Amino acid sequence: MKMKNLLVKRLSLICYRSFQTTCPTFTVPPTITSPSLNSITDDVDIAIAGGGLVGSAMALALASSPAFQNRKILLLESQSKLPQIVSKTQPYSNRVYALSPGTIDLFQKLGAFELMKSIRVQKVAQSLISFDQSLNNDPLAYIVENDVIQYAILERLKALNIQPLLNSKIKQFEYDKVNQNSVLLHFENRSSIRTKLLIASDGYQSTIRELAKISTMKWDYDQFGIVATVQLADDTSDVYKRPGVISLTERLRSYWHQALPETNYTTIRQLPPVLINIEPNSRAAFPLSLLNANQYVRPRLALIGDSAHRIHPMAGQGVNMGFTDVQCLTEILESAVRDGADYGSLMYLINYERKRQSNVMAKLISIDSLNRLYSTNFIPLVALRSVGLSFVNEFPSFKNFFAKRAAYDA
Repeated sequence: MKMKNLLVKRLSLICYRSFQTTCPTFTVPPTITSPSLNSITDDVDIAIAGGGLVGSAMALALASSPAFQNRKILLLESQSKLPQIVSKTQPYSNRVYALSPGTIDLFQKLGAFELMKSIRVQKVAQSLISFDQSLNNDPLAYIVENDVIQYAILERLKALNIQPLLNSKIKQFEYDKVNQNSVLLHFENRSSIRTKLLIASDGYQSTIRELAKISTMKWDYDQFGIVATVQLADDTSDVYKRPGVISLTERLRSYWHQALPETNYTTIRQLPPVLINIEPNSRAAFPLSLLNANQYVRPRLALIGDSAHRIHPMAGQGVNMGFTDVQCLTEILESAVRDGADYGSLMYLINYERKRQSNVMAKLISIDSLNRLYSTNFIPLVALRSVGLSFVNEFPSFKNFFAKRAAYDA
């Protein structure tokens, strides 16, 4: 009899997550005490907590979707201001991101990338592993400043009549006891709103994730990322090798020509540029860590960006993974609307978790392993990583595989 009871309890635990998927209305939510409020001030279809890059991109993706054009999207930002005017003449920021081709595709569809290009972006065309044009016709990435990305997204949101609600920090939230198809959000200023879906994009130390009592896997690397805005002696956009035919004047053509070995070019390229100045007050450091939420969704709740996962920056994939969250979640919510279903139910949201968890975990493990490999001075491992890079560089099929994985978060 005792053994039977133990088996029943074990099966209950195993089936709990599956039961949530099929019957979300019976899921018991975390108990969160509500403040004393006179009334609910507003209803929205979707509320996005966090007006940073990923949160504002989420708002733009939904506002741009035909499936949500007649629905109310609210972008909540706890800060008092966001970038207002960005120009080509303002000083360069030390907060920059390498946007992958997949992310660029997203911003082109949303009409934001042309705005970024009108201000300033920098193509990335060099790497220790050389990617030929036959493998990838696009740049490896575009380096874009944080404020430029944010400004472009906000300008597109403005064109769609969506303004972020500033100074709106969520203090508590609870599932509506009257309307089970919504959640109540309570703010520090004692106002409240009701929404059918809350999307949390409030960062690594997510308040929403903590309130929902979603556990995480995380550790610190005991490392710091150092950033600064520097001035170099030469224009680093010069290229030492250009593909195709280079036309010379008649005078130069009468002299001589010689094909230089690729190794000469590689040696020159590895010489560091001459640093002549560091911009005042531009130096900063941030701790490096890994985090992954054990659940990305609950009924009426989805985590995106750093609220869901954080990765070592050595591969430049962190913010791109957040933008892939935006693409994935938007597609799933659109499918729910097309089916005439409740897009805030776990029945649909669980598909977002399944797709993103597997992809994110693969990247977390890969980048964490690379970091450990490149953090050691153990001679056999040092030799192994050097041989590995050379091996990949010699085989186009391997280069193509890694290029696609990095470019499109596949």
